[in-house]
Amino acid sequence: SVSRAEAQQLFKRCANRFGEPLPCSMLLALVQAAKGLMLQEPSLLRLHTPPAGRLVVLGDTHGHLKDLVHIWHQEGLPSEDLVYLFNGDICDRGDSAKRGGQQALHIWACVLSFKLADPSSIFINRGNHEDRDYWPQYGPAGFSGEIEAKYLRKEADQLIDAFGDLCNVLPLGAVIDGHCLTMHGGLPRCWQGENAVRLQEIEDLKRPLLIPEGPATRAQQIIYDVTWGDPQAECGIGQNERGPEAVSFGPDVTASFLRAEGLRMFIRSHELPGRQKAFAGRGFEWWHPVALSNGSKGSNGPELVESKQPEALSASQQGWCLTVFTARDRK
Repeated sequence: SVSRAEAQQLFKRCANRFGEPLPCSMLLALVQAAKGLMLQEPSLLRLHTPPAGRLVVLGDTHGHLKDLVHIWHQEGLPSEDLVYLFNGDICDRGDSAKRGGQQALHIWACVLSFKLADPSSIFINRGNHEDRDYWPQYGPAGFSGEIEAKYLRKEADQLIDAFGDLCNVLPLGAVIDGHCLTMHGGLPRCWQGENAVRLQEIEDLKRPLLIPEGPATRAQQIIYDVTWGDPQAECGIGQNERGPEAVSFGPDVTASFLRAEGLRMFIRSHELPGRQKAFAGRGFEWWHPVALSNGSKGSNGPELVESKQPEALSASQQGWCLTVFTARDRK
């Protein structure tokens, strides 16, 4: 077990001595303990904002330790009144060299230590980069490359195996306060009629799970879509520029899914904001405008009539889908 004081001390060490590798034995102990804890959680989490507190969703961190340090210094450390949901892609790529480079191991250590100290204060959704088979594609900039650069071969192999096993048991998504669905990538491509994927089907997926290279079954399609998918302005399901297996989902898909499940918003991560208009340093981007509920047409699809739209959370909600990204620009 890990006490809160020990978790705080580890965070302080990581923040102040990020150039020093953490002991392999400590990392292995954290990962093994966290894996057992994750397996006790469902594949689809049901989370609630603390009555007198907040629940904060963080997007991709991609090894940017300084961004996590900044957020936790500014917002506060995880606690029963301040819950954090990490929405995937903790590792791979890394920060710029002058900001510390690749520090995904330190981020994992901080996140897992607080998770073990208080399991209800931190939750983690799986992203497409939580995939051992994907790490080598980034070479030295990948998570396995980071590990191999910091540890001898035997220890590196142990850590890669352990983190790979941990990633395979991470939940795929979370419903917050019964209104907001949060998953890393996109919505399932099977969205119409009796064939439509429902939340219960995602929750029923048994872990450990592999992210398939080419989804051949319905279950594999669901796993692939929720970790790899992206929104598009056009209605329906379209081809995704990430590759032949990936798909994009339109505003009608989002509205239909939310309405069927009694939800009001879909929060996802997976990409840097700015695909619709130039990136301006913000860490979020709205998709699928709520204004479409007035009966206007999408760019390439059927009319989205008001009677078929979900209910918005508030007047400030600009879209049914929100991309949240946490790692800053590498400059």
